[in-house]
Amino acid sequence: MFAVANLTHEESTRTLRRASLIAEDAATFGIPIAKMDDQLMAKKFGIRDPPGVVLFRRGRHIKYEDDLDDEEEMLDWLTAPENMILRDQV
Repeated sequence: MFAVANLTHEESTRTLRRASLIAEDAATFGIPIAKMDDQLMAKKFGIRDPPGVVLFRRGRHIKYEDDLDDEEEMLDWLTAPENMILRDQV
């Protein structure tokens, strides 16, 4: 998972803090957390106005659309069965 941020923006700082709070729990599910401060890459993954969160599975990405200030909700989304598997792959 990437937490995409504009590192000079206060909202981005909060999002990165939330991501770091769930990093250990996410790691138990095999989900590493990294941060990125690259506007072009953010746009490539659908984040036009950072911050944002993107989950990667086997080269594909899913954009997190819910509350970035709720780390529990974010962790639930990351570990949801529908996000953990890719239905169109064997």
